[in-house]
Amino acid sequence: MTTLAFVFIACGLIVVQQYEDYARFTDCIRKGFNYNAFSGECSVGVQDIK
Repeated sequence: MTTLAFVFIACGLIVVQQYEDYARFTDCIRKGFNYNAFSGECSVGVQDIK
């Protein structure tokens, strides 16, 4: 039962993290920037990706 509880908690944390990443992505796109999924940063152009 303890293992099952941890699985549900982990799934919940994954869902929350994915929602926050999606929210950052949509905010970045609305502002007209490019979004780098690996660093989670907005940039003006593709060349700005480090």
